[in-house]
Amino acid sequence: MSATERDRSLMRTFWGVSRFRKIGLAFAIVIAILAGNLWAVPARVMAEPLDAGTEAPAMTRFWVFHPMYLMSGTYLYPVEHYVPETDSIELAAIEALIRGMPEGTGYRFLGLPEATEVRELTIEDKVLTVDFSDDILQANVGSASEGALIDAIVCTLAQRQEVDKVQILVEGQPVETLAGHVDIAGPLEPRWDSIYRGFEDAYQHWAGGSMMVLQSMDIMVGHEDWTSRPNEELTRAQFLKMLVEILSLPEAPDDLEMPFADMDNHWSRPYVMRALAEGLIKADDYGADFGPDEVIPREEMAFLLVPARESYAEAHPDIAYPDPAEAPAFTDETEIGEKFLERVKECAQLGLLTGYPEGDFGPRRGLTRGEAATVLTRLIGVSGAGTMVVVSTPRPGAKHEGSTIVVLGSAAAFEGTTNFRLLDAERGVCFDDYTTSTHGMGFGAIGMSVDKSLLTGTPTLLEVYLISMEDGSEFRLTGVPIQVSEAPGN
Repeated sequence: MSATERDRSLMRTFWGVSRFRKIGLAFAIVIAILAGNLWAVPARVMAEPLDAGTEAPAMTRFWVFHPMYLMSGTYLYPVEHYVPETDSIELAAIEALIRGMPEGTGYRFLGLPEATEVRELTIEDKVLTVDFSDDILQANVGSASEGALIDAIVCTLAQRQEVDKVQILVEGQPVETLAGHVDIAGPLEPRWDSIYRGFEDAYQHWAGGSMMVLQSMDIMVGHEDWTSRPNEELTRAQFLKMLVEILSLPEAPDDLEMPFADMDNHWSRPYVMRALAEGLIKADDYGADFGPDEVIPREEMAFLLVPARESYAEAHPDIAYPDPAEAPAFTDETEIGEKFLERVKECAQLGLLTGYPEGDFGPRRGLTRGEAATVLTRLIGVSGAGTMVVVSTPRPGAKHEGSTIVVLGSAAAFEGTTNFRLLDAERGVCFDDYTTSTHGMGFGAIGMSVDKSLLTGTPTLLEVYLISMEDGSEFRLTGVPIQVSEAPGN
């Protein structure tokens, strides 16, 4: 039995238990996550050579834990890498970490100095010793970022059962620190609790995937208890801040005057000024006061989305947005304010909003955080499946000319494991990962990197699918059209 067949067999056995055992297992998994002890398990059991079958090149897969910076702290983002078969998983993994993630993901990844080289790797008594060139000492980072870089090195190298600790050397000698903040003189144990996880209350929520993608981009910031509170209503200032940050609007000129009397000392003043300067909002639409702390109604959300979508599309011409469709006839259309009606319809035509299942739009209802995450991910062209499994990279129509194809996103569904495949124009399979890419779970951060030499054709579609808990069957979630050059890049 190949590793692929074994993985599928184990997966089906896992998901094929009775409903009561699933509930118990799910409860145990949640407890393990909260205790911070589960993340090490999938990384350690999945790092092994993989025979992809007779039609595809033999490959090796492993995890790389890429350091990522957010306003709430620094974390390790798990990405499952697929490369041609290699004798040294550790060397391939640490070299992938040094190469880092590509530009344009929307995530703020931290990186080791590009010139860093691995001089030697040895394992003795479950201690892996890695010897770097002195280029690694050029990392100019603060204490938190240095800690994240070290955690990334240690977790990436300690993902197999043969390794318990990692000793870092530079030019053959132990060093006290890489950037002057964190002691690395002795062997280091992996800190699996530093691996990135999304909002705890986003799992199983219908908007969970969208919320976690915006969290990864530092657009949606959670509460101190690491919750997102998806059903909590947003204020006008909170929603405008997210729009301004998504659009990367420049700072307002110094001579621009604030037209609203209630904004002198409000925290959102800089964001309101940036929105005014770029024409996202107009003073005449609000009057003397902006009302930053008022709950923003859904009709006003739509009013702001139209110019925001135009601005984002102009700045990102490569994104292949869905073709406009006929707007639904909302049952409460007569309740939509005259000023907002046309923009509500335009948002619906553009696919930014769909209304409620009962057919109404709810124009005066307060916009919730989950609803905001949904429309904002659609605004930036992110592909999702019911917003529970969302792919943030690649965006539809993205061009891949490098040597790897990188997939990032978030999953909030526990009903199956999130999988990827690459299909050609005739829907032939160019690559199929056959495994969950949420670091061993059906929810959390999604990450996959495929070396283009492993492709058996030229893919035109990234397909995301789930494997059922009940019988191991699969069902398609979403497809992302992509453009990949035929010859591997450099």
